[in-house]
Amino acid sequence: MIRPDLGYYTVGEQSFTSKVAALIEGTKTNTHPQWHFNNDVFGRINWQDEPQEDIYELYRQRAQQLRDQYDYLVLMYSGGADSQCIFDVCIKNNIAIDEIVVVWAESLGGTYTPDPTDTSWDNRQSEWDFTIRPRLDHIATHYPNIRITIHDWAHTANELKLADDFVADRNHNFTPYAQARWDLGRIPSIANRLDQQQSVGVIFGTDKPRVCIHEGAYRMYFLDILTSNAPNISASVRSASMGVELFYWSPHSWRILAKQAHLIVKFFQQHPDLQQFIRWPMSNPARRHFYETVSMGIIYPRMNLDFFQTQKFGSLTFGMDTLLFKTGHEQRLRGIQNDNLAYLQSIIAPRYFNRVNGDTSLTGFVSGMYTIQPLDPV
Repeated sequence: MIRPDLGYYTVGEQSFTSKVAALIEGTKTNTHPQWHFNNDVFGRINWQDEPQEDIYELYRQRAQQLRDQYDYLVLMYSGGADSQCIFDVCIKNNIAIDEIVVVWAESLGGTYTPDPTDTSWDNRQSEWDFTIRPRLDHIATHYPNIRITIHDWAHTANELKLADDFVADRNHNFTPYAQARWDLGRIPSIANRLDQQQSVGVIFGTDKPRVCIHEGAYRMYFLDILTSNAPNISASVRSASMGVELFYWSPHSWRILAKQAHLIVKFFQQHPDLQQFIRWPMSNPARRHFYETVSMGIIYPRMNLDFFQTQKFGSLTFGMDTLLFKTGHEQRLRGIQNDNLAYLQSIIAPRYFNRVNGDTSLTGFVSGMYTIQPLDPV
């Protein structure tokens, strides 16, 4: 494994970076796969001790650690709260970001009508018009030393050649375009740095801590769906000089995670009527949306959260590529994708599949359930 800290699966004594491969083996041997996410580090931490530093000081320390580690620092930027916080912290503390990369289907701009009133997933492309592009314009004007790259995966979609078993090394994203979208080694500025033997750090804003009430305590866990692209990105580059860095969900960031979790716990202690929304299991989409919205205000208290953002899609099977399919030009690839899914459903146990918003997705795997604090006495 190139980067075990980005998560991996085991089935008995065998290890896999591909969730699909792990589920196939688990079905064959009737052994439930396990997802491992830095258990060796996180399992030794006393999460009940709250770090005393201000949360923004912890963000600053993490940003500086990454700046000191790499020759060239890239921020994967979505305009959302997680990546915006990283950008703001770097700017405020004079920590240089060399490049911002936005992975976006910009060439599909003529296939939809921007709508500022619709925050459903189907209107995801409108984030470009109302949030991403205005913020990129601001960055270009005020911080001209930061290179801005828009990685438009859609314009090469028709050139994509697929193996018959292209989903075999995937984790969650079964779309044909996942490889084109997340093969960062194809971005010229990154490829050139790697060719020059420079170290390149690529920062992802993954994610808010997942805090729940489980077995009489507030606990924090990690969900593999939220890290699903990271191992594939690392493997696709195949360079020891490139580091995929989860800004918040890293062994180097455990103090951030602990502080964030304690801030969230304090909020729900002060609002006991809202505790019902974080009781395990957190499978209800409405509960997840509520938690996502509330937690942003708690862990990013200095950020203006009044910006356009659609709800997160519950299935990573088709994801943003749904819009591309709707153009009517990609029936061949859609057919290949459906054939792949049908094949996987024939060799992977049904318990590992969900239906979310009409699409098929793999069930999420959890790592952790680390105790932050016991529930207050009734």
